[in-house]
Amino acid sequence: MNKYLKATAGALLLAGFIAPNVNAADIPYGMSYSGGEKLGASNVVEAPTLINSLTELTKWDESEATYHSNSDLWHEGYWLDDQKNCFPSKYLLFSESSEIDWENEDLGVDINDGTYTRSFRIKDIQVYDPNNKLDDDKTFAIRSTGGFNIGEVFTDKKCKNRINTYELDINDGKSVRLYAETETKLYKNSTGKDVFDDLYYGITDIDAAQSYKILNEGNEFVAGEMYARSIRSLQPSEDESPSDDENMYVDSGNYIYSEGMFNTHRDASIFVKVKPQTQSDGLRVVYGFRHKAGSSTLLFAKQLLVQYESDDKGVITGIEDEEIISGDNPTGSSTEPNEGYELDYWTADKDVTLEDGTVIEAGKPLTSEEVMLVDVREDLVFTAIHKAKEEPGVPDVPDTGNFTGSTNGVAFSIAAMMAIGVTLSAWIIARINHKKVQFNKH
Repeated sequence: MNKYLKATAGALLLAGFIAPNVNAADIPYGMSYSGGEKLGASNVVEAPTLINSLTELTKWDESEATYHSNSDLWHEGYWLDDQKNCFPSKYLLFSESSEIDWENEDLGVDINDGTYTRSFRIKDIQVYDPNNKLDDDKTFAIRSTGGFNIGEVFTDKKCKNRINTYELDINDGKSVRLYAETETKLYKNSTGKDVFDDLYYGITDIDAAQSYKILNEGNEFVAGEMYARSIRSLQPSEDESPSDDENMYVDSGNYIYSEGMFNTHRDASIFVKVKPQTQSDGLRVVYGFRHKAGSSTLLFAKQLLVQYESDDKGVITGIEDEEIISGDNPTGSSTEPNEGYELDYWTADKDVTLEDGTVIEAGKPLTSEEVMLVDVREDLVFTAIHKAKEEPGVPDVPDTGNFTGSTNGVAFSIAAMMAIGVTLSAWIIARINHKKVQFNKH
């Protein structure tokens, strides 16, 4: 933890100058759990059609996850979730005395769904203890599934032997908070492309004393640029939050926070478009916690279906279909032609535009390279067209029944020899006849 914050807060408290909660400027990232306005119609756009068109990318799959750490910070253990499910999980331990070189520590996890990879990194962790009640050696158990989870970790598969870690609890009267700064990037596996159209960052299930802030300049949480499926779902009902705690938005600090724990079953989710520069730089999000909970950096986009088919002179041997983000390029596929045939070109079932602006009409030839340069804006079907192979060494001569091409030379040579033969025969006969006339005169 920041010793300066502890010392300053303690001294001011003794002097009677401040209340237990210090100025918001001293709180990491300025993310105080107070003030602002209700998260709702005054700052959020209700857009069910947009939200319903979006699909989550790179969903969490432990078997497809790759953990990273230059300092071997990930450990093997068991995690207990809110539903009391105990399951194996990697985790890390963090305390204020942890010495982590955040500038050089590659701490995080990659999630690969076969087409795209989501690279999630933890760039900093800060503990805030305004009342100076937390020992410096108190350890937090942290799990990552492409996000940041605070909770409990165990050594056994029945979650009976708990590792001694600090359980963050909004009700313990200590006001301890933890803030995690994260960075997320999305890559296409086949090309390395990292900037896409219509990519959205989604905050889901806002209800557990969490807070959220985007650090990228020009891409912050701004009124009118946050979207939800339903405005009504952003706040808990009376039976879900008897204490009147609500989800709030602070315009002056561009962050969202949940006042308390109400575990709403509503779709309390916010979506923000991720701009191209943010994608290129990496989406920087700070997650704040007053209670054990989980927050994930989830990415969503409108995905389109690209299919690959073949004419009856071959079969598709590469991928038969793929889902890609609107504005991305196809991966392309391959074929196995029937005997005696080879791939000639591809066609698309709709007009398509290449990256350089070239428009190829539906049904017109596309090379395999051009297929991979198509700017996909709607579902597409590419069809492989094959042609008969040319036999090596055999001229491509039309079968007309007459000598053509190189055979004409042969026909000409025979005709010439016949003409010479006739002429020679006539000369010989003439010479014989001449001799006979001379003999008769003698």
